[in-house]
Amino acid sequence: MRKLKLINIIACIFACLSLMFVLSACSSEKLKYEERGDFGYFVGAVNTDISGEIIVPAEYNGKPVYGLIEHAFENCKNITKVVLPEGLKTIGYYAFKGVGSNVVVIPVSVTSISETSFKDNGMYRIEYNGTKEQWTQINGYTFVPSKIHVICVDGEFEL
Repeated sequence: MRKLKLINIIACIFACLSLMFVLSACSSEKLKYEERGDFGYFVGAVNTDISGEIIVPAEYNGKPVYGLIEHAFENCKNITKVVLPEGLKTIGYYAFKGVGSNVVVIPVSVTSISETSFKDNGMYRIEYNGTKEQWTQINGYTFVPSKIHVICVDGEFEL
């Protein structure tokens, strides 16, 4: 009987510790969200200390993630990849300024890239989920700096 009681106590302690770990992981989200009327949410990094691969969700609180806020990932030198969701429409000013990211995945749904979105960054590759022709239809695609390699579904090219 005592062994069973001891096992139950240990199991409860383990469950509480596990729950605390899960809750602390949730509270350390890497992204912040700004609601902008009927558009839905615009998103960016919580701070410049984020690292690794960042996957931006397609929706938040039941509304679409519409774009990246101004300065979304500015000076986030430790991210290796940013994956933007299908449905995202716009990439804001200085979104990737000073970013050390190697890769940004841009969906076909993006219709606007601000002229300073990719200013002064170490990024060398954009993976675009559309064709070369679709890439040229994005408002502002010409503002992406040279020496960035763009990979489309029908080929690749250097800007």
